[in-house]
Amino acid sequence: MKLFRRRGVYQHLYIIFLLGLAMYYVYRKSEHHDWSAVRKKLESIKDKHGGILGSRDREEEFSEYINAFPDSGIMVGQQQQQVDWHNHTQEALDRARKGPGEQGVAHFLPSGVEKKKDALYYTNGFNALLSDDLALDRSLRDIRHPKCKTKLYSARLPTVSVVIPIFEEHWTTLLRTVVSVINRSPQKLLKEIILVDDGSTIKEGLPHYLILVLVTQH
Repeated sequence: MKLFRRRGVYQHLYIIFLLGLAMYYVYRKSEHHDWSAVRKKLESIKDKHGGILGSRDREEEFSEYINAFPDSGIMVGQQQQQVDWHNHTQEALDRARKGPGEQGVAHFLPSGVEKKKDALYYTNGFNALLSDDLALDRSLRDIRHPKCKTKLYSARLPTVSVVIPIFEEHWTTLLRTVVSVINRSPQKLLKEIILVDDGSTIKEGLPHYLILVLVTQH
Protein backbone atom coordinates (compact mmCIF):
# COMPACT_ATOMS: atom_id res chain seq x y z
CA MET A 1 0.00 0.00 0.00
CA LYS A 2 2.74 2.42 0.92
CA LEU A 3 4.46 1.74 -2.41
CA PHE A 4 1.28 2.51 -4.39
CA ARG A 5 0.69 5.69 -2.40
CA ARG A 6 4.24 6.83 -3.03
CA ARG A 7 3.86 6.17 -6.76
CA GLY A 8 0.62 8.19 -6.75
CA VAL A 9 2.37 11.15 -5.14
CA TYR A 10 5.16 11.03 -7.73
CA GLN A 11 2.62 10.87 -10.56
CA HIS A 12 0.80 13.93 -9.22
CA LEU A 13 4.07 15.85 -8.88
CA TYR A 14 5.07 14.86 -12.42
CA ILE A 15 1.73 16.06 -13.82
CA ILE A 16 2.04 19.36 -11.93
CA PHE A 17 5.57 19.78 -13.32
CA LEU A 18 4.37 19.19 -16.89
CA LEU A 19 1.51 21.68 -16.45
CA GLY A 20 3.92 24.27 -15.07
CA LEU A 21 6.31 23.72 -17.97
CA ALA A 22 3.47 24.13 -20.47
CA MET A 23 2.29 27.36 -18.80
CA TYR A 24 5.83 28.74 -18.83
CA TYR A 25 6.17 27.94 -22.55
CA VAL A 26 2.88 29.74 -23.32
CA TYR A 27 3.99 32.74 -21.25
CA ARG A 28 7.37 32.99 -23.00
CA LYS A 29 5.69 32.61 -26.37
CA SER A 30 3.31 35.50 -25.62
CA GLU A 31 6.27 37.75 -24.71
CA HIS A 32 7.76 37.62 -28.19
CA HIS A 33 6.83 40.58 -30.34
CA ASP A 34 5.53 40.24 -33.84
CA TRP A 35 8.66 41.67 -35.44
CA SER A 36 7.22 41.34 -38.93
CA ALA A 37 4.47 43.82 -37.97
CA VAL A 38 7.03 46.17 -36.44
CA ARG A 39 9.18 45.96 -39.56
CA LYS A 40 6.20 46.77 -41.79
CA LYS A 41 5.34 49.81 -39.67
CA LEU A 42 8.90 51.14 -39.84
CA GLU A 43 9.00 50.61 -43.60
CA SER A 44 5.74 52.54 -44.02
CA ILE A 45 7.16 55.46 -42.00
CA LYS A 46 10.33 55.34 -44.08
CA ASP A 47 8.34 55.40 -47.34
CA LYS A 48 6.21 58.29 -46.08
CA HIS A 49 9.29 60.47 -45.64
CA GLY A 50 11.02 59.67 -48.91
CA GLY A 51 13.20 56.86 -47.66
CA ILE A 52 14.67 58.86 -44.75
CA LEU A 53 13.68 57.38 -41.43
CA GLY A 54 13.61 60.04 -38.72
CA SER A 55 13.83 62.96 -41.15
CA ARG A 56 14.06 66.42 -39.57
CA ASP A 57 11.99 67.88 -42.45
CA ARG A 58 8.62 67.05 -40.89
CA GLU A 59 7.49 70.48 -39.78
CA GLU A 60 3.80 69.67 -40.31
CA GLU A 61 4.01 67.03 -37.56
CA PHE A 62 5.69 69.34 -35.06
CA SER A 63 4.31 72.74 -36.07
CA GLU A 64 2.88 73.42 -32.61
CA TYR A 65 6.38 73.20 -31.10
CA ILE A 66 8.16 75.44 -33.61
CA ASN A 67 8.05 78.68 -31.66
CA ALA A 68 10.60 81.06 -30.22
CA PHE A 69 11.97 80.31 -26.76
CA PRO A 70 10.94 82.92 -24.14
CA ASP A 71 13.10 86.07 -24.05
CA SER A 72 15.73 84.75 -26.45
CA GLY A 73 14.05 84.85 -29.86
CA ILE A 74 15.78 81.58 -30.74
CA MET A 75 13.84 79.42 -33.20
CA VAL A 76 14.05 75.65 -33.31
CA GLY A 77 16.78 74.62 -35.72
CA GLN A 78 17.97 78.21 -36.20
CA GLN A 79 21.73 78.58 -36.47
CA GLN A 80 23.16 80.75 -33.70
CA GLN A 81 26.47 82.49 -33.24
CA GLN A 82 28.61 80.60 -30.73
CA VAL A 83 30.54 82.54 -28.08
CA ASP A 84 32.78 81.80 -25.13
CA TRP A 85 30.86 82.67 -21.95
CA HIS A 86 33.71 81.73 -19.62
CA ASN A 87 35.22 84.46 -17.47
CA HIS A 88 38.86 83.54 -18.00
CA THR A 89 40.09 86.53 -15.97
CA GLN A 90 38.12 85.38 -12.94
CA GLU A 91 39.28 81.80 -13.44
CA ALA A 92 42.93 82.92 -13.49
CA LEU A 93 42.43 84.98 -10.32
CA ASP A 94 40.82 82.00 -8.61
CA ARG A 95 43.72 79.71 -9.51
CA ALA A 96 46.17 82.16 -7.92
CA ARG A 97 44.30 82.55 -4.63
CA LYS A 98 45.80 81.41 -1.34
CA GLY A 99 44.21 81.25 2.09
CA PRO A 100 41.88 79.22 4.32
CA GLY A 101 39.84 76.82 2.22
CA GLU A 102 41.07 78.22 -1.11
CA GLN A 103 41.09 75.69 -3.97
CA GLY A 104 38.98 73.47 -1.71
CA VAL A 105 41.96 72.59 0.49
CA ALA A 106 41.02 71.40 3.99
CA HIS A 107 41.09 74.06 6.71
CA PHE A 108 41.24 73.48 10.46
CA LEU A 109 40.20 75.64 13.40
CA PRO A 110 42.71 76.57 16.09
CA SER A 111 42.48 74.98 19.53
CA GLY A 112 40.43 76.66 22.24
CA VAL A 113 37.24 77.25 20.22
CA GLU A 114 35.62 73.86 20.77
CA LYS A 115 32.64 75.18 22.78
CA LYS A 116 31.73 77.79 20.18
CA LYS A 117 32.25 75.29 17.37
CA ASP A 118 30.03 72.69 19.08
CA ALA A 119 27.28 75.24 19.76
CA LEU A 120 27.16 76.36 16.13
CA TYR A 121 27.38 72.75 14.94
CA TYR A 122 24.40 71.83 17.11
CA THR A 123 22.39 74.73 15.66
CA ASN A 124 23.29 74.27 11.99
CA GLY A 125 24.32 70.65 11.55
CA PHE A 126 27.72 71.57 10.07
CA ASN A 127 30.90 73.36 11.12
CA ALA A 128 29.57 76.92 10.82
CA LEU A 129 32.49 78.38 12.78
CA LEU A 130 34.90 77.09 10.15
CA SER A 131 32.65 78.60 7.47
CA ASP A 132 33.20 81.99 9.10
CA ASP A 133 36.95 81.60 8.47
CA LEU A 134 36.51 81.16 4.72
CA ALA A 135 36.21 84.04 2.26
CA LEU A 136 32.75 84.59 0.80
CA ASP A 137 34.27 84.44 -2.68
CA ARG A 138 36.61 81.56 -1.93
CA SER A 139 37.95 79.65 -4.93
CA LEU A 140 37.44 76.01 -5.82
CA ARG A 141 39.65 73.77 -7.93
CA ASP A 142 38.36 73.41 -11.48
CA ILE A 143 37.68 69.69 -11.92
CA ARG A 144 35.85 69.93 -15.25
CA HIS A 145 36.85 67.87 -18.26
CA PRO A 146 39.33 69.87 -20.40
CA LYS A 147 36.87 70.01 -23.32
CA CYS A 148 34.24 71.60 -21.07
CA LYS A 149 36.58 74.53 -20.44
CA THR A 150 36.63 75.47 -24.14
CA LYS A 151 33.00 74.75 -24.98
CA LEU A 152 31.10 77.48 -26.85
CA TYR A 153 27.44 78.33 -26.35
CA SER A 154 24.82 80.35 -28.19
CA ALA A 155 25.27 84.12 -28.00
CA ARG A 156 21.51 84.54 -27.52
CA LEU A 157 20.76 82.53 -24.41
CA PRO A 158 17.74 83.49 -22.26
CA THR A 159 18.29 85.13 -18.89
CA VAL A 160 17.82 83.15 -15.68
CA SER A 161 16.44 83.75 -12.20
CA VAL A 162 18.14 81.84 -9.38
CA VAL A 163 15.74 80.95 -6.56
CA ILE A 164 17.26 80.02 -3.18
CA PRO A 165 14.87 78.83 -0.43
CA ILE A 166 16.24 79.68 3.03
CA PHE A 167 15.34 78.70 6.59
CA GLU A 168 17.36 79.62 9.67
CA GLU A 169 20.52 79.81 7.55
CA HIS A 170 23.97 80.58 8.88
CA TRP A 171 24.83 83.87 7.18
CA THR A 172 28.31 83.09 5.83
CA THR A 173 27.23 79.93 4.01
CA LEU A 174 24.17 81.66 2.54
CA LEU A 175 26.14 84.71 1.45
CA ARG A 176 28.85 82.48 -0.04
CA THR A 177 26.16 80.86 -2.18
CA VAL A 178 24.95 84.28 -3.37
CA VAL A 179 28.49 85.43 -4.15
CA SER A 180 29.26 82.18 -5.99
CA VAL A 181 26.20 82.62 -8.21
CA ILE A 182 27.23 86.21 -9.01
CA ASN A 183 30.89 85.38 -9.69
CA ARG A 184 30.25 82.24 -11.74
CA SER A 185 27.36 83.43 -13.89
CA PRO A 186 27.68 85.63 -16.99
CA GLN A 187 26.41 89.05 -15.92
CA LYS A 188 24.23 89.40 -19.03
CA LEU A 189 22.43 86.13 -18.30
CA LEU A 190 21.83 86.49 -14.55
CA LYS A 191 18.57 88.39 -14.27
CA GLU A 192 18.01 88.11 -10.51
CA ILE A 193 18.65 86.14 -7.34
CA ILE A 194 15.52 85.49 -5.28
CA LEU A 195 15.85 84.49 -1.62
CA VAL A 196 12.66 82.84 -0.37
CA ASP A 197 12.42 82.93 3.44
CA ASP A 198 10.52 79.81 4.51
CA GLY A 199 9.52 81.02 7.98
CA SER A 200 12.90 81.84 9.53
CA THR A 201 12.94 83.40 12.99
CA ILE A 202 16.41 84.86 12.41
CA LYS A 203 15.73 88.23 10.80
CA GLU A 204 18.58 90.51 11.86
CA GLY A 205 21.73 90.84 9.85
CA LEU A 206 20.78 89.48 6.44
CA PRO A 207 19.70 92.76 4.74
CA HIS A 208 22.88 94.49 5.97
CA TYR A 209 25.13 91.67 4.80
CA LEU A 210 23.38 91.37 1.45
CA ILE A 211 23.75 95.09 0.75
CA LEU A 212 27.43 94.86 1.69
CA VAL A 213 27.93 91.86 -0.60
CA LEU A 214 26.12 93.43 -3.57
CA VAL A 215 28.01 96.72 -3.24
CA THR A 216 31.31 94.83 -3.02
CA GLN A 217 30.52 92.65 -6.04
CA HIS A 218 29.41 95.54 -8.25
